[in-house]
Amino acid sequence: METYKIVDQLNLEAESIEKSVPQQMLFIAKEAYELATSLDYNKGIAKSLFLQGRASFRLGNIQDSESLLLKAMENNNSNLELESEIFNALASVYLYLEMFDKSFDYYQRSLSLAIKTNNRTIESRVLNNIGEIYRTLGDFDSALSYYQRALDAQQNIADFRFLSIPLSNLCVTYLDLGDLDNATFYANESLIIAQKDNDKMIQSVSKTYLGLIEKKKGHFDKALSFLNDSLTIYEETKEKFHIAEIYVDFSKVYYEIKNYNKAIEFLLKSLTIAENLNAKSLQYIVFQQLFDVNRAIGNIELTLLYAHKALETKKSMENEEKQQKLRNIKFRKDAALTEKEKESYRILNAELELQTKQLRETYSTLEAISDIGKQLTSTLDLPTIYRSVNHHIKRLMSCDVFGIALYNMTNNALEYQYLVEDDTLLESTSLPLDQKTSFAVYCFKNSEGFIINSWAEDTSKYTDGRNSSFGKSMPAFMFQPLILEGNTIGVLTVQSKIEKVYNDNTLSTLGTLSSYLSIAINNAKNTEEMQSLNKELSLLSKKDGLTGVSNRRHFNEIITQLWSYAIRNQEPISVMMIDIDYFKEYNDLYGHLLGDEALKTIAIILEENVKRSCDVVARFGGDEFVVMLSNTNSDGALQVVASIITSLGNKEIVHAGSLISQNLTISIGCATMIPCIGSTPSQLIEKSDLSLYKAKKTGRNKSSFY
Repeated sequence: METYKIVDQLNLEAESIEKSVPQQMLFIAKEAYELATSLDYNKGIAKSLFLQGRASFRLGNIQDSESLLLKAMENNNSNLELESEIFNALASVYLYLEMFDKSFDYYQRSLSLAIKTNNRTIESRVLNNIGEIYRTLGDFDSALSYYQRALDAQQNIADFRFLSIPLSNLCVTYLDLGDLDNATFYANESLIIAQKDNDKMIQSVSKTYLGLIEKKKGHFDKALSFLNDSLTIYEETKEKFHIAEIYVDFSKVYYEIKNYNKAIEFLLKSLTIAENLNAKSLQYIVFQQLFDVNRAIGNIELTLLYAHKALETKKSMENEEKQQKLRNIKFRKDAALTEKEKESYRILNAELELQTKQLRETYSTLEAISDIGKQLTSTLDLPTIYRSVNHHIKRLMSCDVFGIALYNMTNNALEYQYLVEDDTLLESTSLPLDQKTSFAVYCFKNSEGFIINSWAEDTSKYTDGRNSSFGKSMPAFMFQPLILEGNTIGVLTVQSKIEKVYNDNTLSTLGTLSSYLSIAINNAKNTEEMQSLNKELSLLSKKDGLTGVSNRRHFNEIITQLWSYAIRNQEPISVMMIDIDYFKEYNDLYGHLLGDEALKTIAIILEENVKRSCDVVARFGGDEFVVMLSNTNSDGALQVVASIITSLGNKEIVHAGSLISQNLTISIGCATMIPCIGSTPSQLIEKSDLSLYKAKKTGRNKSSFY
């Protein structure tokens, strides 16, 4: 075998045991790396570094994992699929470190590459991981949505092994919501797939969740049994961090049944591992639990000790988090600043080492900018965006007046969308662009930010005279243009009653915020326009032009949406395929105009007999119609079929060209399914189509059920 192929084979072997033996995976990936390095085989080097990073993450070695994954990125040469996987793995590291902005950014990069390379498996993984961010932040609705999208991305792929991860996450989300029935359902579904795939990690996770569910139900023996199963698997795979987490879960069960000695025993085991791994977040959880247990026992000395340790650990975590946020924000700010501003910021960064007052102020500013950035990217509601920026600016600088004006092309004027003076919302003000006494107009037309800091300062460069376009005139104010892709779209102003209160740093901060704000406004307006356009297009694209019922495309969209719901709730769906008997002969005999009228009549009959808003009647093509009945079993479908046939008979539409009747007749094929994971709507449609074929084959003018 060629030496290069040996490297590839080793990497494949390492990847294949990731879910079962991560320690061995790390060993084999290192072997592949050493061989690839000796051959200067970049592809093999990048892949083996990536696998080492993944294995290290599973084993709880977070810092090693990040370092290895970054090296993998450096060595990767234009392999987009591997790049997507590296971004996904790095994002998971940052999610563990609770660096949510960075994690979300990396997941988005991974998702973009997965879509570009049409890799539905990676796409599913990333969607699932984004759901993890939302669940961690307590946004359970968004989390459930992303987990479901992860499942949907896998629906049309033959290999369903990766479904176990979003299934287990659906379980824990429902567990957090207190929905134990759904939590149990998804835990068992996840466990079944994980066992088939020999995915040790998800097996242990599913067992843990089942244990926590039983604990919530008060079934403590069952809870301990499931947790013990999970611990056995983690000990087999040597995943230290997860072993420590399981010990905490054991302690909580023993705490519930008042076996405090056992609870302390497991907590001390967990603490030993957490300290060895330098896992501060886990140490904090253990200290809190030890505090609760010792307080329940009545040991005041240990209660106070662990309360102090929990507090110190929390402070340490917050300090590390702030330092990391500062590094991340500095990186983003560097990328956006001009060369002169970069030099200024590097000076501030140097002063960070001296812990000066100026740096602390800069840190506070950057932290606030980060908060603003997060809020601006979390909503598309413009009033909410405006209020958020105003609120945060008050934390950063003196602000008695705050205003946001956008350019209105129709009126050729700046129009203040949001204007606040002394915390009072003012009426919108319009400023024509030919107005020569407006600082806002100058800022907009020249795309230039500036400061005026006192009554005595010369303003002739900017306006003809110093007048206020609204409210009280202020001695100190700043304006910054809102610029998007080289085009000025508006202005941002902050004003103060205090003279000489602003400086170059505050102007720079306002400039940074104006960049965030421009993007947020553009996103919101684009979304509004897209929603309006989509709504208009949706209305045009959903209906059949002749009959007015849904078209085939809309039918497929509805049944696909309903399918996931039916899987979760185990509800039956029935589908009927309907074909007009000898319709070609009808058209030949009576002409296409009467043929069209016959199609309209059939559509009306179907809609009259399928009355629920959750059901769908659609024209599938030509003289063929389809009906979907949600939450309807075969008995219910049979009743609807009988009603349709009776209604058509009562119409007595003459058809002299029919070989079976003097009137127009139809054949109906019907099928019913209770969807399960892995099934698809097309399977049900195919069954109903087979039933229709049977009805036509056996004489027409009849119905057949699959």
